[in-house]
Amino acid sequence: MGRWGEGAGCMQPAWEMDMFARSLCALGLACLALNGWASTVRAPMEMTLVWSLHLAADGGIEKMQAHGASPGNVQQRLESEIRTWRFRPGRLNGAAAPSRTALHVGVLLEPQDGDAWSIRVLNAGTGARLRSNVVPAYPGEASRARREGLVLLRIAYDATGKVSESTLVNDSPLRTGVLVDAARGAVKFYQIEPERIAGSALASTAIAPVCFKLNQKRGAPADRCAWTRPGDNAKLDETSFVSLEPAVTLESMVVGKTL
Repeated sequence: MGRWGEGAGCMQPAWEMDMFARSLCALGLACLALNGWASTVRAPMEMTLVWSLHLAADGGIEKMQAHGASPGNVQQRLESEIRTWRFRPGRLNGAAAPSRTALHVGVLLEPQDGDAWSIRVLNAGTGARLRSNVVPAYPGEASRARREGLVLLRIAYDATGKVSESTLVNDSPLRTGVLVDAARGAVKFYQIEPERIAGSALASTAIAPVCFKLNQKRGAPADRCAWTRPGDNAKLDETSFVSLEPAVTLESMVVGKTL
């Protein structure tokens, strides 16, 4: 007598359940239930990771706090590496002083055996952190005309993190039109976390990218608006926020480092 399995409100022979499951498997619908394991396809990915750093007057890291998530143990491995990097703190009256800054690290993650990732540093920089942003509404005129693109804005912010002014960066791909107007209207409501030197917050400037893309499928990899950072031509995307006059600087040469 065969084994019996419990169905929805009835009892079914186990061999019938097995045959049904195998039929589904042939259709690609129930292979995981039969085989007991899953094969997940992982692709290389680029991402930017951000930390708030508290530095002593000698540049040593006293505290670091991550913002956002990363796969596997990528964050922990990078934090161990970052603690070996050299930083130059801000200065007060000509002398080095305890400082707070944000560290932005762009990385390329490539899948390895199991759940492991290799990590290659693409860019790194210090400065203020974008605490919150406002996604601009897509102007109807631009949507109907299928216009897309990237607006690069130079923003000035005060010591409270409030944006006081925005102007177009010379190399901004989009320079006129309703998309530029929408971008400038949005950045007025950005909230910035300024750097602090000896406890005092600093007003400063940064580049804020605003990307306009149509029909981005939910859950699909972002078709990012690429741009390059002034000075070192580091490749960045629309998630990158770049301080133009950081009080704290990263002295270690880390671009290209692989973990």
